[in-house]
Amino acid sequence: MTDVQLLIPFATFVGTLAVVVVGFSYNNSRISDLRSEMNHCFEDFDRLLDAKLARLEEMMLHKFAELNDRLIRIENRLGMRE
Repeated sequence: MTDVQLLIPFATFVGTLAVVVVGFSYNNSRISDLRSEMNHCFEDFDRLLDAKLARLEEMMLHKFAELNDRLIRIENRLGMRE
């Protein structure tokens, strides 16, 4: 076997390995981009959900205060309040 015959399989292996490493690195950067985009979307969703829950809480507190006032008026009218 000559030196060239020994070098060709090794060069093929190294070339294939280089292509795989480049492809892996490219895909890894794409996955990182996707991960950052998804994190951004989840943060937006989290802020939206927090705002909606805060608004719902405010509405419920207002409604409970209104119901409490109505109950106090009824109790006063019926003479049940001490």
